[in-house]
Amino acid sequence: TGLFAHSVRFTQVGEVMALIGAAVLMNGCTAIIGAATATLGANAPFWPAYMRWWVADGMGMLLVTPFIVTLVANAPEMLRTLPRQKFTELVLFALVWCSMVIILFGLDYSEAISHFRLYLLLPLTLWAALRFPPCITATASVILAIVGVVFSNDSLGPFILGEGGMKNPLERIQIFIALVSMNALVLSVSMFERYQSGLKLSDSEYRW
Repeated sequence: TGLFAHSVRFTQVGEVMALIGAAVLMNGCTAIIGAATATLGANAPFWPAYMRWWVADGMGMLLVTPFIVTLVANAPEMLRTLPRQKFTELVLFALVWCSMVIILFGLDYSEAISHFRLYLLLPLTLWAALRFPPCITATASVILAIVGVVFSNDSLGPFILGEGGMKNPLERIQIFIALVSMNALVLSVSMFERYQSGLKLSDSEYRW
């Protein structure tokens, strides 16, 4: 938060980009220490240990941090001012999102072309980003991560964990979730920032 003159609420694109930079660059440096410890202490291969450390910690930063911060910053105000029509749309989005995530990760992905089914989630991320505050997008990303990891651990979906699965499936599912989540969050925060700027401009014109 030292980069900004205000508390970070993830209502500006610069705050999200700073988080991404910290997760990729700074976490990449600290992962060297963790991987070196695993290599020296347990004789584990350095590069796989480094990738697991870097991707897992980066995922925690990119998912959990926006989820907690945006809920605290945006959710109370959103619930107080949310129109009934928008609340109905929010409930509909939640039902569609959860259903689609569960269905897509429960399908058979034995054919290579079937992996393109996951891209059906992209229109839904656009729906969340364009119509709701960042806290909704961050919550949807956490739901995607939980369902994806649980189903993959049960040998379902495109990223099967354990023996017999693809090479480095855990890293692949984490990278997939991170890409989908961060693209949606950047767009959501950008729209929210634009909305707030419009409110300030309208208020300024009203005063004058």
